[in-house]
Amino acid sequence: MTTLLSAECCKFPRNKITPVCLTGIVLQAIIQVTGDGALQGHLAVAKIDSMSPFLCIWLSAFVSFFVAAEFQHGAIRNTLSLGKGRTQVYLSKQASVFIATFAFTFLSAILAVVVSSARDGFGNASPTEFLRFFAMIFLLQLLNHFVYAALFNLFAFISKNAAATALCGVGFIIVEMVSISILGQLGGIGLAIRQAFPYYYVSLLYGADYQIYGYADAAFVTRSIIVSVVSIALISAVGAYIFKRSDIK
Repeated sequence: MTTLLSAECCKFPRNKITPVCLTGIVLQAIIQVTGDGALQGHLAVAKIDSMSPFLCIWLSAFVSFFVAAEFQHGAIRNTLSLGKGRTQVYLSKQASVFIATFAFTFLSAILAVVVSSARDGFGNASPTEFLRFFAMIFLLQLLNHFVYAALFNLFAFISKNAAATALCGVGFIIVEMVSISILGQLGGIGLAIRQAFPYYYVSLLYGADYQIYGYADAAFVTRSIIVSVVSIALISAVGAYIFKRSDIK
């Protein structure tokens, strides 16, 4: 497993999709933060919520070319021919996607802080207060986005096709956001169902425009962590099971 993960990490700088995604995230973050309402830099990590849909699109593109394309190029088959177990291969790919998710999310958060500070000032928060708030929001949002990473990795192993993986990823993001909006209008049952979606927690963790401070609600944070961890575990188990029983051509 360690050897496989090390090999995956070595592929990051050599894969053509990596600089494309990083460049896209930089441009998107600068444009989006500049166009959003005023928010001082010490709170700007909260911008991850509005960046999330585009961040997920970049992540879906990354998974498409970094994972799914290897089925088309025969790289997965070559790895299996070396005697690596399928569960190990699946989890190493997922771990590499988690690393990319960390990099993309952290880059977005840092850019949000820098751009907001340049435009609206940093604010009067102490370094300790800033780091505590930044770490809390970032880590919770990162865990929420790991659900997307696991899901897109599952799409890649099911479709074994880069274009199909990208379409499934973007399609899920659109369907999820529309579903959350519709479910919110259906009363108690709808409100309960939408709590199974990761974007529910992404969007409500901290929303300065609407005075939503989910991070201060212990029950909300606990539910967010439980839903994310359970979702990741279930998606990973399903993906590994499917891959163990699929044919690799």
